[in-house]
Amino acid sequence: AERLRDARKATQARRRVARGLPPEPSPSERRGEAHEDQDEDRMGLEGAEVQR
Repeated sequence: AERLRDARKATQARRRVARGLPPEPSPSERRGEAHEDQDEDRMGLEGAEVQR
């Protein structure tokens, strides 16, 4: 399991560097509680569109 995780992190870091990003994602790039609120709002909007 550790080898798979290490290989995945190495691949992710290599792809990020190729795109001009730092190898490790910054805390602002990770999903957090603020994004969960946005998802709920979007779900509500999608539901309104479906009801029309």
